[in-house]
Amino acid sequence: MLSFLFLLLVYANVYGYEWTVLQSQGQVPQPLWSHTGQLTSTNKLIIFSGLFCCGQNNICCYGRNNDTSIVSLENGIWYKSNSTKYPISRSDHTSIITKNDILYIFYGTIISYTEAVWSYDYRLDFWQNYNFTGIAPPFNTYDHSTVLLSDDKTVLLFGGRTHTQDLYAYDLELSNWQLIQNISGNAPPPRTNHGAAVTEDDRMIIYGGNYFGSVKNDVFIFDIKTNSWFEITSFNGDVVSPKLYGHSFNHIGFNQFFIYGGFRFVQYDDAYIFDLNLALWAKIQISGLGPGKIDFFSASQSRQNMKRIAIFGGLPPRSDDIFLVDVFQYASSNDATSFSHPFGILFLILLTNMGILVFDPFLFF
Repeated sequence: MLSFLFLLLVYANVYGYEWTVLQSQGQVPQPLWSHTGQLTSTNKLIIFSGLFCCGQNNICCYGRNNDTSIVSLENGIWYKSNSTKYPISRSDHTSIITKNDILYIFYGTIISYTEAVWSYDYRLDFWQNYNFTGIAPPFNTYDHSTVLLSDDKTVLLFGGRTHTQDLYAYDLELSNWQLIQNISGNAPPPRTNHGAAVTEDDRMIIYGGNYFGSVKNDVFIFDIKTNSWFEITSFNGDVVSPKLYGHSFNHIGFNQFFIYGGFRFVQYDDAYIFDLNLALWAKIQISGLGPGKIDFFSASQSRQNMKRIAIFGGLPPRSDDIFLVDVFQYASSNDATSFSHPFGILFLILLTNMGILVFDPFLFF
């Protein structure tokens, strides 16, 4: 019965999403890709470094900059950091943001450990470099992933061009790296440009990626509490998990994830929601002018509004605008209140009035 209800909800909820375009003004950065973007609690999007086209008409002689650009999602006005101390230019790095809106960047296309970890306080316009201890990832780590756990101090780093299955933990308070050892279960095969996100109960989810042309569509879970990996090998529903890399992978609450774009032979503009509790994929439709078929872009969200995704940049480099979409969750097996899309609720009411369905919310608990 639960699966039948969920499929009805999915059907009701694949439509109704819409892109909103926030037009850029002010000190607008040039179109970028392989950069990082993080959204603060005050609705400011922070973009750092990345690749850009230095030729005419987007004919690329790839360049990198070390600009720190900030835009308010209230008005689309950009400004640049004036800090006299800042990281070197890079691409293919990662970033996280703490509850106090401190941005951290990790590794990327750098040539020295001294550039591996930096933090940025946008309120003070201040960059800080860290000399860390412990067993750190190789300095040539890039195209990897990082996630921040709920303690607001532990960062997990996985994958990248080092092509290993190693998993590292970084303590933001102690500036210390640790190679996590004695992990049970089968770790994900090596990969780059994969998706990574963390659930409310501190499980890191790895999805997709690329390994020397072998594009992945697998889903792995790392549970730090049990120090174990687990692969989801069986999925429900008719939608098959797409093989992608260079895509987005955002946790939107209630163990559900939003996926957009990416690359496999060609660039995509498909959007999906993956429900971890039900191991079920759903393809959704988003109307309006969106970012189009892109990869290697940033998809940012704040802790205060996890369902609003802000997309900037990506390949091909054709826009400096910001694309926003509000992603509603489906009802899952753990929480009926997670289903918040009005069209879906009306659909259930209609079915109930027609006598086709008797809707009992307690079925979801």
